[in-house]
Amino acid sequence: MTSTVSSESHFTLDYKKVLKLGQVLEKPVPIHSSREDFPDVSVKPIDLVRAIEERILKADEVFLHDVRLNGSAATWVVDDDPRTTIGGRDRLYNDIDLIFRLDIPCEYNFDGILQAALFGFLDAIRSSGETLPGLGGADTPNPYKLQEAYVRKLVRVWSSSDHWCLISFHNLKGLDLELKFVGLCHRPYEFSVDSFQVIIDSYLALKKVSQANSPYLFPTVDVETMWGDVDEALRHVNERWIATRNPESIRGGGLLKYCKLLVLGYRPAYGDLRRMERYMCSRFFIDFPTPGAVEAQITKYLETHFRQVREHYISACQASAFLWTLLRVVEISSDCLTVGDRHPILQVIVNLARGIELPFILAARPAEQGRAQQQQARASNKQTRHHREHGGELSRSNRVLVGRCPVA
Repeated sequence: MTSTVSSESHFTLDYKKVLKLGQVLEKPVPIHSSREDFPDVSVKPIDLVRAIEERILKADEVFLHDVRLNGSAATWVVDDDPRTTIGGRDRLYNDIDLIFRLDIPCEYNFDGILQAALFGFLDAIRSSGETLPGLGGADTPNPYKLQEAYVRKLVRVWSSSDHWCLISFHNLKGLDLELKFVGLCHRPYEFSVDSFQVIIDSYLALKKVSQANSPYLFPTVDVETMWGDVDEALRHVNERWIATRNPESIRGGGLLKYCKLLVLGYRPAYGDLRRMERYMCSRFFIDFPTPGAVEAQITKYLETHFRQVREHYISACQASAFLWTLLRVVEISSDCLTVGDRHPILQVIVNLARGIELPFILAARPAEQGRAQQQQARASNKQTRHHREHGGELSRSNRVLVGRCPVA
């Protein structure tokens, strides 16, 4: 069975991909508490969406158009790669992004939207039979305690080209659950492979009357690609190609996402690779102009996309490969930086990579701990001398550690 193309930017999921969508929406997602007096909970995305929809529909200020699955989970759903089928050994998404498309008359409405989201979260938890302490009676919960305990990130954006807010819940297992309430968004994707939005309203409606899917009875689920060309966007996903438009309009230029895609086996689709990388580097260093800002942004990205690197060898290897890939791209394509500006930034990336790799090297070879530390010290001294003598970039030998992790 293949998906049915219905228009230039829309198509319909086939039965197998509807099953994959169900796996994303109906599998409980752990939400971890940042407060000792609140327990960790689990919530199904489908229950959370239903509860928030009910809350929003009771409000008069905003109008809900539809709800969509976006991001890497949506890409996973539309992907034809056999590794991404149900029962496959790979889970190639690390977030569940749910978009609520709304009419938002003014910035003041964000307060009501966020309150509806938090109350909906509470409703979903209660519907699963979980109880939470310290929230007061059933009719008088305290949303601020909920936010403090379970919300990792809260963002509001109101400008001439963007009207949206975002809630991201705590998850320590590398599977982010994010809710985005969008009135206007000038850049809804970074690359063609993350441009898919699965419209889940029909799936929710059918699940209210029937819990079973079969090849003869399953919802008609439409997908829209913001890339504009369905065939091209699907080909990029299935062939593992990287393509973007106007990277200078993406915050950070898409540089970190680009390097992660390279680590995952994607390759640039077409065009002038160096030109695209230069644009991404230029925008990244406009948004993060100092070594401190660069380190903070990369660290934040690692924490979000490469969880548990200290505990899991595979995650550490992927994070390490990501950093060495980033180092190569910045060294080759950051023409926007002077040599003096570039070197401290390269050093930041090297230090982050060594900080991830060295604990695993030492743990694997405890008898060689002293020698590994001496090698690191000699490499740092050699690098410093090279920079003083030549004022140039990091030499290739100083970018490779003994015992470097392979790509997972």
